[in-house]
Amino acid sequence: MDGYSFLVLLCISAVPFLPLAVSRACPLRCNCYPSSTEGGGTPGYVVNCNHQSLTKIPTGLGSNTTELILSGNYIQKITTELRNLTNLKTLRLDNNFITSIEQGAFGRLARLEELYLYKNCLHVLENYTFHGLSSLRILNLYGNDMESFKSITFHPLHNIVNIDLSFNRLISLPNEAFKGLSRLSRLSIRSNELIVLGHEAFCNLPSLTYLNLDSNLLSTIPESSVCNLPSLSTIHLSNNNIACDCAASWLLQWITNNRFTSPFCARPPSLRGQRLTKFLLPDICDPPTVNLILINGSTLWTVGSAVTLRCPTTGVPAPDVLWTRNEMKLNSSISRLSIIENQLIITNVSLSDAGNYQCIASSDAGIAVSNKITVYVIDLVMEMSDENREINEILGDRTVLECTTTASELVLNSNQVIWFKDDLLLTYSERHVLLSNGSVLIVNITYDDAGSYVCQLEDMININRNLIVRGPARIVAFPQEMCVGNELVLSLYSDELYNLTCEVTGNPVPDMVWFDDNRNPINSTIPIENAIIYELSTIRGEYTFICNISNDLGGDERSIRVSVKDSTRIIDPAGIRNIQREVGDLVVLPCSHPDLTGITDRNWVREDGLDLPSNSRLGFNETLTIFMISVEDGGVYNCSIDSDTGEATVQYNIIVEGSPKISSMCGIPTLVSLVGTNVSLNCPVSSNPPPLILWFVNDTPISNVSSSLPYMLNESNMTLTLFTPPAERNSFTCQAFNSLGNDSSTVILSVESPPTFVKKPKNVEVNVSETAVFHCIGEGNPKPVVEWYKLRDDYPVKMLQQKGRVLISDEHLVIVNTLKIDAGEYYCTLNSSVGNENISIASDIVHLTVYVFPKLIDGLPTELVAYQRHPINLPCGGTGDPRPAIVWYKDGTRRGDVPGRYRTDRHTGHLWIYDPMKNLDEGVYTCRVVNMAGSVYHDINLTIIRRPNIAITPSNITTI
Repeated sequence: MDGYSFLVLLCISAVPFLPLAVSRACPLRCNCYPSSTEGGGTPGYVVNCNHQSLTKIPTGLGSNTTELILSGNYIQKITTELRNLTNLKTLRLDNNFITSIEQGAFGRLARLEELYLYKNCLHVLENYTFHGLSSLRILNLYGNDMESFKSITFHPLHNIVNIDLSFNRLISLPNEAFKGLSRLSRLSIRSNELIVLGHEAFCNLPSLTYLNLDSNLLSTIPESSVCNLPSLSTIHLSNNNIACDCAASWLLQWITNNRFTSPFCARPPSLRGQRLTKFLLPDICDPPTVNLILINGSTLWTVGSAVTLRCPTTGVPAPDVLWTRNEMKLNSSISRLSIIENQLIITNVSLSDAGNYQCIASSDAGIAVSNKITVYVIDLVMEMSDENREINEILGDRTVLECTTTASELVLNSNQVIWFKDDLLLTYSERHVLLSNGSVLIVNITYDDAGSYVCQLEDMININRNLIVRGPARIVAFPQEMCVGNELVLSLYSDELYNLTCEVTGNPVPDMVWFDDNRNPINSTIPIENAIIYELSTIRGEYTFICNISNDLGGDERSIRVSVKDSTRIIDPAGIRNIQREVGDLVVLPCSHPDLTGITDRNWVREDGLDLPSNSRLGFNETLTIFMISVEDGGVYNCSIDSDTGEATVQYNIIVEGSPKISSMCGIPTLVSLVGTNVSLNCPVSSNPPPLILWFVNDTPISNVSSSLPYMLNESNMTLTLFTPPAERNSFTCQAFNSLGNDSSTVILSVESPPTFVKKPKNVEVNVSETAVFHCIGEGNPKPVVEWYKLRDDYPVKMLQQKGRVLISDEHLVIVNTLKIDAGEYYCTLNSSVGNENISIASDIVHLTVYVFPKLIDGLPTELVAYQRHPINLPCGGTGDPRPAIVWYKDGTRRGDVPGRYRTDRHTGHLWIYDPMKNLDEGVYTCRVVNMAGSVYHDINLTIIRRPNIAITPSNITTI
């Protein structure tokens, strides 16, 4: 066979085999075969042009084509070549270089159900892109370079079930992006660059069950973007820039109510790495509150003074504060005004500073408006008119204080006038009425209305009015008020005084005269302010006393009958009687007096005010008997005797001697206190003579440890005060000595402190089979117990020892020979009992990342031959965790992307050489597969040859 015949045979053998059942031509380099048919009927055909280096869609395709596979070619544009494929159900255009879709390209594909456009180069989707695809169910746009699409791009897809927009470069979603897609069930937009979600972007999608927004740049999900998703069961929001603040408040409630998986917080820094659902709403968003306070307390300012208003606020986040006067924003650029830390400071006050002040607190959580404070400004050097004009009025009458001046002709109204009384703003009431002309009407005048009134006019003129209230003399208080009927009966001792008081009012001040029952004046009176008193001392018997007062407006008079009896007071001539006993003796104290007859009452009391001893009883003739007397029973006892002839007092001083006896120190053997508080230890000792008291700490005199244990003793040494003792257990002993003996008592003081972290766990990164070590060290008294937990589906699971694998100590969690399943979220807790309370505190959640060393995929070639100027794909790939990156080198030099020449597919890692040239691109290409665990390499020797040009049209080839 000659060479020419060989080439002809080669070309004939390259024609794909087509089944004879195909009634029309099958495109060159494609395979065509019947598609499977369910339920009978006329079958369609599958045209498979997979990986045939096609640069455009083949022509001449039959209308009975139901599936067209054009994956892995070099197609860059979709035009109208597909319009006649009216029975097409599946169209695969993935792994091409498509940059645009012409208007109407899919316009007649009404039966198309599946469209695969993933791993292309689409940048924008227009309004018309999917027009006509009314039956489409699956749309895959994974791995393009899309940055945006129009608001109605997807609206024609009424039957769409699954849309995949993952691994694009979308920055925002337009308003109502998926409106009307009532059958949409799965939507994935993960690994984009989403920052903004449009209004109602995910609204009214009744069939949506799965929404994936992982790995974007979203700081929140706006409430206006998500509504009416009754079937949604899964939403993914991990690896975003979620801000756990007020903007996320509704998101927190939405995720909690629907039990979705919670995203992690990225902001603020203090919450980074925590799950959003770990917090309650007030932890991230609390509406502001505000209260306006006037520091100097007075709403009457004077010109030239300085004042401060304070506006304390609360809320999360901390609100900003805006100041207003008369509902206008205050400008802090004015030199007299300064705003420092929610305080408004006004220096050199002027008349223009009068008005209504408020502060407004605002944050993402809301707005709060403070109470209103109205202030007035007065100029103390203003012109004065009708200075101190006096007005005399009668008690109970009415008067009008006019606001007029002879200095200028003014037309006055109530809005121009401010009244003050005794330098305080006048409060208007039913008795104090501001008239329309600015005057003040006062009705039913009382003495409290008297004083200095100042009327301030709008033209800065002050008018003074001094109101004097005159009234008749009246008696306002008299002993008669306390009597039965009109008689006061007094029993007075010979050395006792009693004063009759007659309190009066009146202006002018009334004159007063006391009379006896014969209307004879009594002159021995003493004035005390507005009261006149009469001393009853040496008089005895029955008398009538009359208090008479008067002034030029009237008078008043009251009378009372007084019965004064004499009485006798007897002091015991024997004085205090000393009785000395020892502890445990019986003591009997009689109570009688020979000079008194007709005794009516006896009463025993202790002079120190204490109750009578519990071991005592009152016997015959009120004798006091004390059984088993103790040191505490010592002291002075008084017995008071009342009789018809007078009264007497009998006194006893009981002295009880005994050795020291400590009743109980603190009442319990062990005393528990919290660290940081002062502790007082009491040593109640009964002893006579008084004891010497010494204190010991762990059998060491307390004076020897004072430098490490500050303390103070009271004067008797019975109370030991320890100043913030350290968190530890110590034994304290009190010893008491006197000449009769000694006693001691001991108490254990346990100063407890809640657990705190000395060292918290941090994120750990290891490779598979390495050892991971977490540290968790706490302190406290008692020493806290450390427990470890791992989160599984957001629920904590306690870590347990596993021999040879998981080791847990008081300070460490060690995982030996780590596996991929060990990766996840961990935290530790410190647990202890402080007082009667069980306390447990948790560390922050930390992450264990387990990296898997990269491994090359199987079947990578070591030698490749390519045609010059024909695109070549150099395959490379690997596995590992995290997913490894692919870096290419040529002859040891890094090979980066060059538009139109070289591109590394960011999804597969393959290197595309679009226009290979022998002198530039032939050589050894090294593929580096690298991740956090390490890297592996693979070399491919690329040989570039010229493509043969064969132009033969064999006459014996029949078109089928």
